[in-house]
Amino acid sequence: MRKSIIFLSLILLLLAISCSGGGSSGGGGSSNVANVSGTWSGSYNSSVFGARTATLNLMQNGGSVTGTYSSSTGARGTVSSGNVSGNTATLTITVTTPGCSGSFSGTAILINDTTLSYSYTGVSTCGGQESGTGNLTKR
Repeated sequence: MRKSIIFLSLILLLLAISCSGGGSSGGGGSSNVANVSGTWSGSYNSSVFGARTATLNLMQNGGSVTGTYSSSTGARGTVSSGNVSGNTATLTITVTTPGCSGSFSGTAILINDTTLSYSYTGVSTCGGQESGTGNLTKR
């Protein structure tokens, strides 16, 4: 369960970064803010849980991004507090899985409008301190 939380956190971070890319505006933001709305999925590597997969469903309004995540372990959570600058974004992920909640923050970089490369750190009730990296691909 903890690995899922870490993976989801990484994915959220990666999505946050994609929001900061050099693509088109996502609904009223400046033209240097990438549009990261949509479904992103891929793998990540957690310092606590090892390799996992996750999916992020993101919604964007200008430079702000919100959404949900899920992982192959059954973990679930929300994405909030996104801040985008250029092709780099910061994001907060809140894990809401009963018995394994937590909060993670990270940074992501959008690559070629199709890949989010991210890193994250945070703490969960089921794994303690955790960090990781990953890549998500837009579906």
